[in-house]
Amino acid sequence: MSAPGALAGAQIAGGLASGIASFAAGDAAAEAGRRANQQAQINAQLLEDLGVLRAADIRRERGRIMGTRRTAFAKGGVNPNTGTALDVLLDASTEDELAALNAKFGFDSQAFQQRVQGANAEFAGLQQQNALNAQGFNAIAGSVVSAGTTFTLLSPKASGFTFDSTLTNSQLQQTIGGRPLLDLNPTTGGLTRMIT
Repeated sequence: MSAPGALAGAQIAGGLASGIASFAAGDAAAEAGRRANQQAQINAQLLEDLGVLRAADIRRERGRIMGTRRTAFAKGGVNPNTGTALDVLLDASTEDELAALNAKFGFDSQAFQQRVQGANAEFAGLQQQNALNAQGFNAIAGSVVSAGTTFTLLSPKASGFTFDSTLTNSQLQQTIGGRPLLDLNPTTGGLTRMIT
């Protein structure tokens, strides 16, 4: 292999290695974000389940207390199903249900925070993956462009150009999008640049 070919090959290999490493790091970041979100969703579900259990415990305990209150009214000769006794029991029952709902709401609130944190972690992982993928593409593209420039400048025949010193600058120029690709140096008669 010629020196220009070896140099170009080394540039491309380096760019590929850098690009592949960036892609792998991006995939790892996305996977870490996804796993963090999964764990947060599991934690959120556990918190919601705990809220349901805690509310059930409160209702059960308050139901036991309510039974004790009804029995106390009945022992005192007061009918617990009418009048003031009923009002007291209904107020107590309402307070008991509010206590159960407040306990459940506290756990639901924590679960919601877990879900938001998980979604944010996954989003951050995806953002990092996008940035690393862009970095990888740039590394690969940059190495290919750089290797092409080096290879063309050092070995014009390998790129399909036949160098003929009798050609004028305008005859030798080729363009990409209207920009010159190769120029002939009028002073030395040699190939001087490649614009990419």
